[in-house]
Amino acid sequence: MIAEVLFACAAGLVGLSDAQQYAEEMNAHYLKNEHKKVYGLYLKIRDAALKADLDAHEDSISLARRYRFAARMRKFAVRYGFVDDAAVLRSRQDLIVSAYAASRGRADGSAEQARAALVASLRGMPDIADKTRPVVAIVPAPVELEEEAGVFTVWGQDVSERLAVCVEDAALPAEGYALRITGEGIEIRSSTAAGRFYAVQTLKQLVRIDVDDTLTFPCLQIRDHPRFAWRGVMLDESRHFFGKGVVKRLIDVVSSYKFNVFHWHLTDNQGWRLPVGKHPDVGVRCSTRPASRNQCDIRDAVEDCNYGPFCYTERDIREVVAYAAERNVRIVPEIDVPGHSAALLKGFPELGCGGAVDDVLCIGNAETRAFLDDVFDSVTDLFPGEVVHIGCDEVNKAGWKNCRKCQTFMKEKGLADEKALQAWTVSHVAARLAAKGRRIVGWDEMAFDGEIPAGGIVMEWQDGRHGGAVAVRRGHQCVLTPWSYSYFIGEQMLRDGDPFYYNGPQWYGPSLSLEKAYSYDPLAKIPKDRAHLVLGGQCCNWTETTVCEAELQWKMWPRALATAEIYWSAVSRRDFDNFRRRVELHRPRLFKMHVNCAPVE
Repeated sequence: MIAEVLFACAAGLVGLSDAQQYAEEMNAHYLKNEHKKVYGLYLKIRDAALKADLDAHEDSISLARRYRFAARMRKFAVRYGFVDDAAVLRSRQDLIVSAYAASRGRADGSAEQARAALVASLRGMPDIADKTRPVVAIVPAPVELEEEAGVFTVWGQDVSERLAVCVEDAALPAEGYALRITGEGIEIRSSTAAGRFYAVQTLKQLVRIDVDDTLTFPCLQIRDHPRFAWRGVMLDESRHFFGKGVVKRLIDVVSSYKFNVFHWHLTDNQGWRLPVGKHPDVGVRCSTRPASRNQCDIRDAVEDCNYGPFCYTERDIREVVAYAAERNVRIVPEIDVPGHSAALLKGFPELGCGGAVDDVLCIGNAETRAFLDDVFDSVTDLFPGEVVHIGCDEVNKAGWKNCRKCQTFMKEKGLADEKALQAWTVSHVAARLAAKGRRIVGWDEMAFDGEIPAGGIVMEWQDGRHGGAVAVRRGHQCVLTPWSYSYFIGEQMLRDGDPFYYNGPQWYGPSLSLEKAYSYDPLAKIPKDRAHLVLGGQCCNWTETTVCEAELQWKMWPRALATAEIYWSAVSRRDFDNFRRRVELHRPRLFKMHVNCAPVE
């Protein structure tokens, strides 16, 4: 703002004496963080300049034209320099001096006299160069960062790759980038569009945007690339449905922190949200459930109120997939089978075994197997990504043990027990998907219930069993999301308490502070010679008791920033105290992105 006062003077909008007074007042308010008063004085200057234009400059060019001319002069000063010492260009005040000298010199040839007058007006004012330089607080922390003196300033542009000179550099990793900001401009080097995208996300964290749309970047050099290829966020939309608007906003935020996987949990006992082409009525029949205390305590008084029907259309799915792809996010849909299928069986009871177990599909039924084929054919039609999550967790095999069709089928296939039937089901779905160029990922029960199909990925979630380590020892890739570090179902241990309800029907979520979430070491239980088989990891947002977007955001942020840094940043860059300070600066940024971020402490 102070610089804008001087710039107004340079543009000839107000006299030097008035500019000096305004600048001193604005500086005093600025140092006290009285931003409204600073902005009020800014408006006052504009009014004074307009009055001066009407009273004393009737025969001159208009106010707007003179202001634009001075702006061009300032850009000109940045690009070509009006002083010999290049270091002076790093001071925004001296840039304005140069612009003033240039504009007045063009007008009456007295550039040196004008420059001297403005320099004199600056004497006695505190040096605010350090205060005007944006703070460098990048999340996740880059691999290499070297700050340099000075800033780069541009006006009236969006922060995008068009702001920089982009150079292709095949030596950089696929998602890596090199970023250099000098007083002259910005250079991005990358080998892929993903690398350029992440460089821009870093630029968006570095920029300060003033009220006149001035963009200021600190001069620095960064070389950066992710530690892991899979950096994910999971959203459970079976238990509570949020809709594509919330999903797209979530993708906006997570992609800005360099997450690249959105694990979309679309089916479970509580609701089926996926359209199935050959079964168009699945959305109507399987996406409604009764309200209950476990699901949403605010509906305690209306026990007879149904929740639903809520199901995505094919058009919705394709829209979200395309939206994510534009932000370098690939979607991994989850269709949780053969267990966790109560919602499906409510609409299609003939696909179950009957009896007391009401959430497991009857694999011995040919109609069930055909239905599963139809489901995964729809998945491959809607989702172009290579990986499909098929669940495989917490299957109550007692239903199969007491099912005549399943026992008959097991004898036909030579399956020794129900665990073998589970493995057969996984292999069947994997083969169906492999025929269409897809791979499966399943929860870590897949590592304990028989052979893992070729190309199968194990997703570790159970603390203590270390399913990821089991998988890599058998030569398979894994994704890590151990629930005590990665499931945002526990209270955050906030100093002033937490206003939301966390206790769900499946787990009693332990407390998970930001510090504990950040402390996770993905490779602690992985043999060193198998570390290359760890694709990465993710955080999970289960929504038994999460009923709206604001609550989802509160429970997710800032803990998701810990996940972002765990799977992107080098181990050498991990430091919780430093991370906490950066997160404190990012909370206001998240607010500006309309994210209801919980406090850091």
